[in-house]
Amino acid sequence: MPKNWQNSLLIIADIGLALYSILIIRKIKPAHIRLIFLIAAFMLMLIVSGIYSPFEYGLKSAILSSSILAIGIFMSMQSNWIENCLRCLLFFSIIHSVCTLFLFVFPDLFKIIVFPVLPNEISVEITWFMVHDLYSGITDQIARNAFYITVGIAIIAGNFISKYKKYSIFSILLICMLILTLLLTGKRSHTLSNIIAFIFMVGAFAKMQRKKVVTKILFSITGITLLSLVIILIVPMVGTPFVRLITSYNEGNIIGDRSELYAFAVQLFTQKPIFGWGVGAFSLFQNIGTHNVYLQMLCENGIVGAILFILILISNLLVTLKVIKIYSNLNNSLYDRYLCFSIYMQIFYILYCMSGNPFNDGFILIVYMIAMSIPYAMSGNFLKPHRRKIIHDIREPNDKHGV
Repeated sequence: MPKNWQNSLLIIADIGLALYSILIIRKIKPAHIRLIFLIAAFMLMLIVSGIYSPFEYGLKSAILSSSILAIGIFMSMQSNWIENCLRCLLFFSIIHSVCTLFLFVFPDLFKIIVFPVLPNEISVEITWFMVHDLYSGITDQIARNAFYITVGIAIIAGNFISKYKKYSIFSILLICMLILTLLLTGKRSHTLSNIIAFIFMVGAFAKMQRKKVVTKILFSITGITLLSLVIILIVPMVGTPFVRLITSYNEGNIIGDRSELYAFAVQLFTQKPIFGWGVGAFSLFQNIGTHNVYLQMLCENGIVGAILFILILISNLLVTLKVIKIYSNLNNSLYDRYLCFSIYMQIFYILYCMSGNPFNDGFILIVYMIAMSIPYAMSGNFLKPHRRKIIHDIREPNDKHGV
C-alpha cells in the first residue's frame, strides 16, 4: 500500500482498538499496569527523541512506531482475537512461501506471470537476488521474506509441540515447504534464530510440564538436524545459509562488514550517552540501518531508551513463561498452541534484534506486539468463559472413579 494509506490505517486501528478496549475492559491486572507503564514511557521517550532528532522524518517515525506499540497494549486487554489472528498470519505466510517456491522452481514463468503485477523496483531486486542464488519471493528483501515465512513456521511448530493437531501428511509437507523456502532466502541469522527459538520453546514447555528438558531438547535438535539434512540432500541449493555461516566463522568475521556500523553506533553513543541523537539519526549519518536494534537504541535514544526497550522485552518474556506455567496444568492444546507461538516469536525477535532492524520494520514490530500480547490476554479475561469447561475436563477422569 502507499505509505499514506498505511499511516492512516494505523491511526484508525489505534482509535478503534482504544475505544473497544475501554468498552470491554473489566479489570486491569498488575501485569497489564506494568506493560502499559513501560510501553507508555518508551513511547514518550521516542516522541521526545523524534522532536530533537536531526533526521527530517524523526518525529514521524517515532509517531508511527508508537502507534504500533499502542496497538500491542490494546490487544493485550482483549481476548477474542487470537485464533482468527493466527489463521490470517498463517495464510499470509503460506502465500509468501508458495510464491518463493514458485520463483525457485519456475523462474521464467514467475517473471511472466508475477513481475507485471509487482512494482518495478521490487522486480529488479528479485532479479538481483536470483543472480546470487537467493530468493526474496514477492518482496524486495530476502530478510523480509524470511521473516514472513518464519511466522508460518512458528504457528505450525506450535501446533506440533502443543499437539493441537495430529501429525498429518499435509502438516508435515507444509512445515517442510516453509523450512525449504526459508533456507532458499539464504538468511543465516533467520535460520539460526528459528532453530534457537524452536529449542527454547520445546525446553520451556517441557520444564513447565515437569518433563525431561534435556531429553526433549536433544530430541528436538536431532529432529531439526535430520530434517535439514533430508531437505538439503533433496535440494542442495538450500544449504546456502549453513555454508555462509560456516564460511564466515572460518574467516573469523561472522558479522561481515557490519563491524564498522557497530563501531560507529558505539561512537555515537559515547558522544550522547543519556538520551542519544534522536530517532533515525544513525540512518541519516550512514544511509543504512545499524543491523542491531540494541546498538540503535543506545546511539539514537541513549541509555534511557535502551533500558526501557530491554525491560519491555524481558518483562513480556517473563509474563509469557508465567502464563505457560499456569496453563500447562490444564492440558489444553488450544491454549498451549497460542503460547507456543508467543514464546517462539518473542525469542526470535530478541535474537533478530542482534543482527537486523526489526524495530524499524512496521510489520515485524506488529507481529512481535501480537505475540507478546497473547499471554496478557490469556491471563486476563480469556480464561473466564472457559473456566467451567476446563474445571470439568480436569475433574471428569477422577469423577468416573468416584473421587
